[in-house]
Amino acid sequence: HRWGQSAEFDFEQKVFHPAILHYRRATELNPRSATYWLDLARAYETSGEADHARGAFERAKTAHPISSEVAWRFGSFLLRRGQLSLALAELRRSFLAAPGLLQPALDLCWRASRDVELILDGLLPPESRFYLQALAYFISRQEIDPALATWNRFQALGRPFEFRRVIPLLNALIREDRLAEARDVWQQALAVSRVRPDQPGRLPAVWNGGFEKELLGGGFGWRKPRVAGASVDFDTTTARAGQRSLRITFDGSTNLNFQHLVQYVLVEPHSRYHFQAFLRTEAISSDSGMRFRIYDPRRPASLDVVTPNLVGTVPWSPQEVQITTGPETRLLAIALRRLPSRKLDNKLQGSVWVDDVSLTSLGNPGTPRSP
Repeated sequence: HRWGQSAEFDFEQKVFHPAILHYRRATELNPRSATYWLDLARAYETSGEADHARGAFERAKTAHPISSEVAWRFGSFLLRRGQLSLALAELRRSFLAAPGLLQPALDLCWRASRDVELILDGLLPPESRFYLQALAYFISRQEIDPALATWNRFQALGRPFEFRRVIPLLNALIREDRLAEARDVWQQALAVSRVRPDQPGRLPAVWNGGFEKELLGGGFGWRKPRVAGASVDFDTTTARAGQRSLRITFDGSTNLNFQHLVQYVLVEPHSRYHFQAFLRTEAISSDSGMRFRIYDPRRPASLDVVTPNLVGTVPWSPQEVQITTGPETRLLAIALRRLPSRKLDNKLQGSVWVDDVSLTSLGNPGTPRSP
């Protein structure tokens, strides 16, 4: 075996016949060594003897049937030979024995075939962990259609999962303006996961407007504000309604440009809406305080409104505004906003509480509002 390695990796001679002879002799002396058979298979393949290489891989598999390395190398060989179905079966055996091989197997199969249905049928067992890893792989490569196909296959299984695992897909669909698909994935994910709406029936336009649930961090839920100079928590002692509110405390270290608490909301074009939220402030410093901004993130020039500026200490106060969407507006962003101050004393300090955020449809502009 050592003589075979020496001959195989003598790059000056580039002759593989001596290596093959030595490897064959090694397998005769010890036919139970998968390593010897694998090296013989590699030498055969390099010298262009594909049939002999496959035979050597089969003997390696017989010698060590549960080896992830044998399955990986045999599967890779079959993939190079264009035998996709057989290759997928071997690569599947490899990561079932060594789970860390799933991502490399996905990458290898995707680059070789670009066929997500083939991968889902032949590579992935029907288990949540494998589908969720495949979903993360396709999202990381910005392959939205394969990711969506993976999600559709996974959610049909009806297995519970952590909601955060679908957030990257939702964010990608929203970013690509594929809003109908994003809405479907959102509703499917809510149905399959353990996250439940505040009230049964139709989903509200603003999700978790009372902050009674944890922040989802994406999709059509609140984005978690993470910014230097501010801390975020839930306050169970102060709420306008329900059991708690969201509190953001500013430490006075910076002239903060704050727009980090944001939620995307699906709306109908050419329609009227009534926005309402409740804010409470305590010792908000500087002339620029807290307000809400509601705007079309795709076309801010067509729709961008803000509520009045709150500074100092103010009890629970409604922040209200009516909005009319344009003919192309299908998505709104609702953000808690603080503009940087232009004054000399501009560091932001104090606390703001947020509760009961809602967006209510009033129908089309020509439709009179019901009494």
